[in-house]
Amino acid sequence: MDKLQHIDQLLRSAAQEPANAFVFDADWDVIEKKLGRRKNRIFALWFFLALISISLTGSVIYSTRHTTSTDIVTNRIKSANSPEHYKSEFTPPKTQKKTSSATLLHANELGSSTVKKAHNAPHSSKGLNSLFALHRDVSWFDYQDLSNSIFKQATVVSLYDWEIDYSRNLDKLEIANTLELTVAKINAAPNLKTRWEIGPAFTPSLSGRLLSENKNNPNLINPLYKSLVANSESIAFSNSYGVNIQYHSKSNFYISSGLFISQRGEKVDYDYLITNFENRISGVVSSYSELKPSAYEKVEYSGSNSYHFIEIPLNIGYKHAISSKFELRSQIGLSYMALNQSQGKKGDPISLRLNDLTSLNFNTQNIAANVKTGIFYNKKNVALGLEPMFGVNLNTLDQNNSLIKTKPYSCGINLSTNFKIYKK
Repeated sequence: MDKLQHIDQLLRSAAQEPANAFVFDADWDVIEKKLGRRKNRIFALWFFLALISISLTGSVIYSTRHTTSTDIVTNRIKSANSPEHYKSEFTPPKTQKKTSSATLLHANELGSSTVKKAHNAPHSSKGLNSLFALHRDVSWFDYQDLSNSIFKQATVVSLYDWEIDYSRNLDKLEIANTLELTVAKINAAPNLKTRWEIGPAFTPSLSGRLLSENKNNPNLINPLYKSLVANSESIAFSNSYGVNIQYHSKSNFYISSGLFISQRGEKVDYDYLITNFENRISGVVSSYSELKPSAYEKVEYSGSNSYHFIEIPLNIGYKHAISSKFELRSQIGLSYMALNQSQGKKGDPISLRLNDLTSLNFNTQNIAANVKTGIFYNKKNVALGLEPMFGVNLNTLDQNNSLIKTKPYSCGINLSTNFKIYKK
């Protein structure tokens, strides 16, 4: 009972204090800011989900309402080739005797010759009349056996000639001619023709570098290099732009090249103290010793290191049509990259002091590997592309005697506009 009274007294004393007696105005400001950020995140999430839903709904509606010419031709040809299509044109008589084997043999020979004539002259009325006479002489019960032999020798256009009703047969012939013209147009589509594609390309990207130690260099790396210098370097924004050139053959393979100004780099944020110095024996760094605190050196620098290349790629690509307008393209290959300019500062792997990039000796001739894959929107005379890409230097940017090997890389999205030039 005493415990309950004690709890009751605590609640009463707490109730006498104002609700915000122990909360400062600064605390309320922080809480309100956090609630505001949470609301913004919720709005952004709902907006992103709505955008995805609208995109998916639009894609479904477009795909269901815009059937390609290839789909129409395929469906009609499959319908024309189905035996049920022709069986529905005949109604079996209620009573009819079995046809003799001699009559079936004659009918088979007559049907085969008629099909060949109809194939050579599909609009000939003589071929139709002979075929109609054939159906009058053969019973319904033998139709299936006979038709299996004749169907194997018939073409799609010839099958449209197999109609009892002459007027309906002419309608089917007209459809067949239309389908033939449609197929011819598809085969002559611009995307299947031999052509050149040329146009501007721009690639916003993120770039960084891959570091490794040169085992052939006898000097010892400063033990503080990784924590003070390497960890202060991170990825940076970069870009490339130039002219893209592609050659497309009648197959799905193509060759891609061009001329580009490519940038790769890194973001640096150096802020440390140099607390040691190297010990050399016969000019080779063998160990490090601590400096006196009064001899410590302060290093502070923030910026971006950039390397500018003239790039000439040579890639082989493969394309796959996913509709009459869109296609997937993938390409892989090598690039010749000539270092044109370098800007910025970099920490030395031995002394940790900053060196200007212009004073360092870099390899001016470089080879890089690159891969791209993305989607292209095709029109008659232009193709718009969006391709995620990745490229990395195969050789080190530093000289062979350097203590650290640096291989720049970049990943981004290639945006291109290719104008088509058809080969006559």
